[in-house]
Amino acid sequence: MAGTAAPGEERLSDPSSPPLNGQTFLSDGILLFADGALAPDVTVLSHDFYMWVGDVGLKYRGLAVNVELFSRWLNNFDATGPLPLSSIHDWGLDASLGYFLWRQVLELYGRSSFVVGSFRTSIEGAVGANWYPFDTRQAWLNFEAIAIKDSPYGGGYYVYSAGQSGILLQSQFLVRF
Repeated sequence: MAGTAAPGEERLSDPSSPPLNGQTFLSDGILLFADGALAPDVTVLSHDFYMWVGDVGLKYRGLAVNVELFSRWLNNFDATGPLPLSSIHDWGLDASLGYFLWRQVLELYGRSSFVVGSFRTSIEGAVGANWYPFDTRQAWLNFEAIAIKDSPYGGGYYVYSAGQSGILLQSQFLVRF
């Protein structure tokens, strides 16, 4: 278990430029520092950020179980105008279960997560398989079916878009180096 406090997170002049961008998303997928995120014509310039995370996992003879619970508080907002709230609390859970049907070659898994927030409650669940055809964990083929309701996040690495709902079928060939 870990708790983190990051007082004084500030809006950057160019939120799209890595690597210095601290992106805080609200439970509806809106970037906190976007103009009008919390009130019309008002921009958040800075805030305090507090997070608690607990994680537990177990692996045994090809079976892997992992559960993570988080709770996040945002407060002490500095903004260009009045805001309708003084703090925001979100919490969520992520859980996964996997099993190797064929040792180190074929893994089946299921996973689910949800975020309960001030602006939206989101949930997603998936079933899939990982196939390691080259006798290494550095390259694998992944097949996955995902059901999403109101995704709270979107980004370049993830196939989700903020606010997305529906069924997503994907296949990926991944190489780690």
